[in-house]
Amino acid sequence: MSYRSLCRRSIAVMTALFAAFSFVGPASADQKSHAYFIDILHLKEGKMPVDAKAYFDAIEPVVARHGLKRVDPAFVVAKVMRGDEGANIVNVWTVSDPKQTFDKIFSDPDYVANIPLRSATFDMSRAQMILMMPADW
Repeated sequence: MSYRSLCRRSIAVMTALFAAFSFVGPASADQKSHAYFIDILHLKEGKMPVDAKAYFDAIEPVVARHGLKRVDPAFVVAKVMRGDEGANIVNVWTVSDPKQTFDKIFSDPDYVANIPLRSATFDMSRAQMILMMPADW
């Protein structure tokens, strides 16, 4: 990845985080104990935000069983303020156990059954997925 591309992606991620946490407000004591997961997604050509909603409606109860819970509804990218990332959907999630949550999700048959829908909806080769841990300082 080129330096310019890395800078563009970093700016897109920081913009998404700023927007997401601006809506969330200050973290409660409980939220501070969580890790956060951000996914920045690109819809495939011909897909609309309603298609993304159908996917998230299907998987949200499944991932919640394993400790991945959305902080707020998904965000639709209204405008890219800088860079040309072109993402369409941004999600912010809390992760109760970063060491086990994703392994449990990816091995859950109900989640696996929805992978074809995910693949048909999102350009996963362009997805950015970031796990953030609380700073220990």
